Formats: sequence, structure tokens, C-alpha cells
Amino acid sequence: MREAFSFLSKHSAELTSFAQALIRTESVHGNETAVAKVIQRQLKRYGIRSSLLGKDSQRKSLLADIGRHGPILMLNGHLDTVPLGNLRLWKHDPLSGKIVAGKIYGRGSYDMKCSVAAATYAAIAFAHATSPSLGRIRLLFNFDEESGHHAGVKDALRRGITADSAICAEPMYDRTLNIGARGIFRCELTAHGRSGHTGYKGSGVNAVTIMAK
Repeated sequence: MREAFSFLSKHSAELTSFAQALIRTESVHGNETAVAKVIQRQLKRYGIRSSLLGKDSQRKSLLADIGRHGPILMLNGHLDTVPLGNLRLWKHDPLSGKIVAGKIYGRGSYDMKCSVAAATYAAIAFAHATSPSLGRIRLLFNFDEESGHHAGVKDALRRGITADSAICAEPMYDRTLNIGARGIFRCELTAHGRSGHTGYKGSGVNAVTIMAK
């Protein structure tokens, strides 16, 4: 671990530049392949092979494995951003990655390209650590999160891509790791009412009241 942290310390400026490069690569929901390729090129510089997954040429996830033996820790993040919005309301160019007073500005800088950059370099640092016995790191940076449909994660699951444990780098809290959703159950409830008239007491059945109960 000391070797990994030493690597990150020596390459901190490079990590910042990489985060800026991700921000400068427009990846509004539906157009994630370009930023996936930026990550792929950076991993290749350090001898790490990766692959792009997805049927749509404009919508690709990135997958990379570091290490050969032991349990798999997945570092996960999404590549898409919400739209740029009204450009006149931006103080700084949303695709500039400009640094002002120690903060990087641009669409997706917080959600979540800086986190993706950090996860990428954590994997690179792990690859350069002297002890391969710690296990394996799996990077999965998926397309399609902002829509809420999570098509990128579903595509990865259909391909059998799993892990023994995972850290989603979504920046919800500062400098903390929290146990996320252990699972989500979505259901649809239907309540049947009966139309009536406000002038006649008891002539109808309120479906909203039934649903509330």
C-alpha cells in the first residue's frame, strides 16, 4: 500500500490533468464512448488492457482488470453527465475543466468525472504496487446512469460481470465510505376506486384513501 500511495503522490499533477481531460470530453447522456476512450488510452499508457462494452457505438462502458488472483474489488462509476443547460448561466465554460482557487469547474466535474479519474489512478497505482497478493481490481465505468434506467450496469450484469465487493465512487459524502443500497425493490400498487358526486355522500370510493391505508 505504501508503494501505491507513493505512486499517487508522485503523479498527483498528472491525475489532475487527467480529470480535466475527462471534463473537457463532452459525454452528455447518450454519448459516452468518447470519454471511455480517453480512459482507455490513459490505462494503455501504463500497460493496462481494457475493453469497451455496449451494442451502441456511441454508448460504451469501460472494463479493465488488474491482477490475476484473489478476490475482486470493483471500482465503479458512470460516464454520462446531465445536459450542459443554458451556457449563458455558466460562470466558466462547462467543458473547460478550469481550475479556480483549487477547484475544477465543468459539467460532470463533481458528478462524477473527478471520481472516475481518482478510481482510474487508484487502479493504476495498484498495478504498480509491489505486492500482487492483495487481490484484483476491476474497473467498470458504465454508460447510462443519469436517465435512471441504468442500462450500462444492466448490460454488464447480462455479460456476467460481477465482483466480490464494490465501491461506487459517486461523490455523496466527503472523505467517507458508506454502505450503500443493499438492494432496491420496485413495485407497482393499484387501488381501484369508484366515481361519485360530491353532492351525494357515500356515492363514490376514493382510491387515494385506499392507497394511503
